[in-house]
Formats: sequence, structure tokens, C-alpha cells
Amino acid sequence: MRAYVNSESQPTLAIPRLEGNVTNGRIAFEGEAIIANLIIKPNAVEGLAPLAGIDPTDNDPRYLRHWQLSQPAVIPKGIDFSYDLLPKPDAAWTPIEAERRGLINLTRKFGKSESRRIVWLKTTIKSASAQTRKLAFGFIDDVWVMINGKLLYVDKNWYLHPIRKEPDGRCSIENTTFNLPLNAGDNELLIGVANDFYGWGIVARIDSLAGITVEPDQQ
Repeated sequence: MRAYVNSESQPTLAIPRLEGNVTNGRIAFEGEAIIANLIIKPNAVEGLAPLAGIDPTDNDPRYLRHWQLSQPAVIPKGIDFSYDLLPKPDAAWTPIEAERRGLINLTRKFGKSESRRIVWLKTTIKSASAQTRKLAFGFIDDVWVMINGKLLYVDKNWYLHPIRKEPDGRCSIENTTFNLPLNAGDNELLIGVANDFYGWGIVARIDSLAGITVEPDQQ
């Protein structure tokens, strides 16, 4: 999709791929404005190519794209987090792959949450030596990050709340960065994601793959 404002050659907004599940939609305007002389031309795309544009992250191997995913579980009311919510030893895991921009799209997988739910994502990071890397991390809404069974990072990113992350409480690789301590050998990265409002998901990018191999846990 492209939108042009005061120009017929340079788009003001260019979207390389519309990523929703719908196949049709509508045009709407919001805000203080007067719209006049509006003309709608169905199926007139002015030569716009039907192929999606490139994903700028395609050639960046630092994104963690391959995960194992648990089924969602409802979080009891009045509880923010409990270790009882951790995945059980007999939990069923299924593979999930990142979409464009490295996004693990839980909304596409499970839909929006009518009540507060949590899912778990895990992957294995093999390190040739003990080292500390930095993880750039985006998420919606609440996360609990564990490395090798130890709680490492806890945070919230709530849209339209003061606690929101830049940019404007949306899931972005710009949300946060934290240190990721790795042992020599296999390291299990386990992330709990909770949600009770519209979209949810994560995106993660390690700063360097020196001496590192990332693959999903196969259990």
C-alpha cells in the first residue's frame, strides 16, 4: 500500500506488505479534518506491484527466528506472575517461525486475549565459551525472560499507559536491551509472554553470533 499527500510521484507512506489475515477492508479517516471531493476507484491500483516488498531484516542472521511454543494458559485473576505458571515437564511444544522483521506473531497464532493469558517460548543457544552478549528485545505486553532456569529480565509494555516503551507502546526491537549471560555449551532461553489486550508477540536480536549457534529446542 502507498499513500501520497501533495505528490503524485513520491509516497508519503509506503507499506511493503499488508500483514493482516483479512482479504478486504475499508478506507477511514480519523481526527479533526474536513474531507471533500473524495473519489474511490475499486481495483484501480495505479501500477502498484502485487509482490510484497523486501524485509529489511532478511539478511540479518542475528535475529532469533526459530522457537518452540507452548499452548496458552489463563492467568488467575489477582496474580501478576507465579512460578506455578512455568511450563510443566510434560508440556507440549510446537515450532513457530518469525515473520517479517523477526516478529514472533502470537496474535496470528492465538488471536487476541479476552482474559489474561501466558505462553512460553524457548530456544537453545550454543556458545563455544562463557560469554555475555546483548539482546535487543521487543515485546507486548508482559514478559519474563529466563536463561538456564534463572530469572533474568521482567518488564511490561502497555499501550496507552505511562509504563509503555518507545515507540508508543508498540512491539519493536527498540523497546529494550539487556545482557544475556551464556555458559559454554547449551543455554536454554525461556520467555513467558502474557497478554489481555489485542496484539501480542516478541522480537529478539542478539548483538553478535561470534562463537554462537542458535537453534530451537527439540524436546
